[in-house]
Amino acid sequence: MDPNVSRRSLLGASLGASLGLARIPAPFREEGAQRQSPDGVFSVKDFGAKGDGATDDAGAFQTAIDTAAKVGGLVVVPFSPANYIIGSPLTLAPNVSIQGGGGQSPTLRLASGVPVMFTWVGNAEASHLHASILNLTLESGASGSGTAIHVRNFNGLYVRHVSINHFNMGVVSNWGIGLNLYACSFVHLKRGLNVGGSGAPGGLRPGLPNDPFMDTVVVDGCGFAQNELDINDMGSSKSLGGIIIRDCSLFEAWATPVTAKRFYIRIANRKGVTISGNWFESGLPSRTCIYLGNVDHDGNQTKMCHGAAIFGNMVLQTAKTGTIGVDLAACDGAAVFGNCFEFAPGNHPVRLAGTAGPESVGQNAFLTYPDQPEYANPVGR
Repeated sequence: MDPNVSRRSLLGASLGASLGLARIPAPFREEGAQRQSPDGVFSVKDFGAKGDGATDDAGAFQTAIDTAAKVGGLVVVPFSPANYIIGSPLTLAPNVSIQGGGGQSPTLRLASGVPVMFTWVGNAEASHLHASILNLTLESGASGSGTAIHVRNFNGLYVRHVSINHFNMGVVSNWGIGLNLYACSFVHLKRGLNVGGSGAPGGLRPGLPNDPFMDTVVVDGCGFAQNELDINDMGSSKSLGGIIIRDCSLFEAWATPVTAKRFYIRIANRKGVTISGNWFESGLPSRTCIYLGNVDHDGNQTKMCHGAAIFGNMVLQTAKTGTIGVDLAACDGAAVFGNCFEFAPGNHPVRLAGTAGPESVGQNAFLTYPDQPEYANPVGR
């Protein structure tokens, strides 16, 4: 053990980590041309970031990230009354956390025409990343364009307390293991979360087909509103499986409908699905809250889903026709139980097809909107 490291400092660091406490930046010291922090905390302001809503701060952010990467450190983004402008993609680094500070979530705005704000591509399948993005607001400078976060060939990305607004895509991930989204918000996006799918090689073992898998996805306590598609899991034949969506809210305002919206959660070709404790609401027709099947959102034919537990959700739909709560289009071994479906007459709280059978549904509450018992014909095909 380093003689300069005391047992007290180790215990303090351990306690701070267990409580989720951010480290407080210490004063920087100049050593040659490089700024260094004795405790591994680096402020983007010390690398020249202005946060004035006009200056391109991408260079300062990237230098701070690259410097923190040398020690597995923390990059702090202080609160600023104006936005930090990001004029070129920022590359994440293994073992580096990027965290907003100052008591509020600073806003990073992607400049118009820039394809992505944060990105990382590993050089082999499921390369070590274990990076975090925390307490920030990410915003597109041109509504409906660009991607907030796109990672490939990675192992471990943690996004916590981040607001993502007005992009084409919120978070895109594939060829990876371990994506964790906690207490984030996704608003006014074409796709909130997009995982798996098909595409060019991304580091898969030689000799196997291009199949951008995404294993172990956790979406916990997040809010989705006014998106064309909230969660899109395009699956993978090579996927080991596992997506958990729990304790989230998924909402579309009836007074301001999203024209292109048809689905809230669309999952294809996935092994191991848990959807629990979520709240869905809309007053618009022709919507499906949860789809599990063998056609992805881009229209590609895929394999079916295997193994799903859908329970403890509240699904409120006041539109008169054409709405489905849970659509088991092609899913083997699904169980739909303990949910509350409150629908206007003429809809389908649960629809079964493919290999799913009536035995997949049990112990649910079916109400006729508003708050009337005994929904007629709640399960159909």
